[in-house]
Amino acid sequence: MNNPMSREAAEKLNKETLIEILLMMQSNFDEVKKQNEALTMQLNDLNVNFKVLLEKFNVAQNARFGKSSEKMDFTEEELADIRKTIAEAPCFNEAESTVDLSNITDLEEPTLEEVRPKKRKKSKGKCAKDLECLPKAEPIISELSHEELVEQLGEGYKRMPDDVYRHLEFHPGTFEVQEYCVAVYKSAGGEQFAHAKRPTADLLQNSLASPSLVAGILNYKYVNAMPIYRLEQNFLRSDVVSDGYESYHKLEREKEGIIIAGCYAHARRRFVNAIKAMSKTSSKAEIKQTLAYKALKQMAAIYNIDTSLKDLSIEERLERRNLSVKPLVEVFFEWVRKNKDKMPPKSETGQGFSYCLNQEKYLKTFLTNGSVLIDN
Repeated sequence: MNNPMSREAAEKLNKETLIEILLMMQSNFDEVKKQNEALTMQLNDLNVNFKVLLEKFNVAQNARFGKSSEKMDFTEEELADIRKTIAEAPCFNEAESTVDLSNITDLEEPTLEEVRPKKRKKSKGKCAKDLECLPKAEPIISELSHEELVEQLGEGYKRMPDDVYRHLEFHPGTFEVQEYCVAVYKSAGGEQFAHAKRPTADLLQNSLASPSLVAGILNYKYVNAMPIYRLEQNFLRSDVVSDGYESYHKLEREKEGIIIAGCYAHARRRFVNAIKAMSKTSSKAEIKQTLAYKALKQMAAIYNIDTSLKDLSIEERLERRNLSVKPLVEVFFEWVRKNKDKMPPKSETGQGFSYCLNQEKYLKTFLTNGSVLIDN
């Protein structure tokens, strides 16, 4: 390193040398400034990435060790904010006369309780009754050839009533009963019997479960993380209120008459994850200032009003939705568009914004059909 110049030596320098030193220092300063700005940007990027990774770690920890419920507990003050959100929505001037806002409560998914299995007796004929309303496929018939029958039973064999069993085939959004008829024969003397081969083996003995049904359940449960009680509700309705899984959208494009409705429980999940991830490191006041919390507050307002319409007829519910719910939905999506670039795309909140905008068309389906639920 060069020794610093003394005052006496500096006083002896001529004007040209001083100008050259000054210009050099200015050039060095500019270079250092650029390097500092680049390092600051890198540090900011590292901080953002660190926060995203920390958030994902906290989400994973909550998924592994935390409660499975996505329930959000709002205080009276927060419920008042939700009422204010409802009342101040643009183009929304008749809510007070159509909706009772005095009993707004949390409407998110209930906390799951452990239920011990209880052995129940099967009701005779219940299976057939349950399948009555479902479409039936062409029966698959399995028979033995004449040569096979003569070899097993000899001449004079007789055909008996078929051995019939059924499987429930599952296609996304629909069910179909597949019947299998297995021919049964007996020898002329009635001492021997012969069965044709079963076209398919039972996945579960004496069960309606088919490979397609079990695969569908496994996909819902372990890929889409859908709780069993919601899967049961979805099957009971036999409609398609779904998450953003592309196969459902492909089904809508390829099959006439199928309309896909988005699920708000899936739409809010990323925001819930963001709040859970912050719960151990941020105060409640800090959490309330986040975009994730503000998104959940708006969605809670939508849930509360829509749930208040559940006892109306399909026609009345659709009419009230257009009057009371649609303005809030439009305000929510406009708000998402304005704020989507304020969060890192890979953060939980950023991914929540992307999901909502990508699924906007499907998340608005319930506004056009009074029989469609807001979630599954």
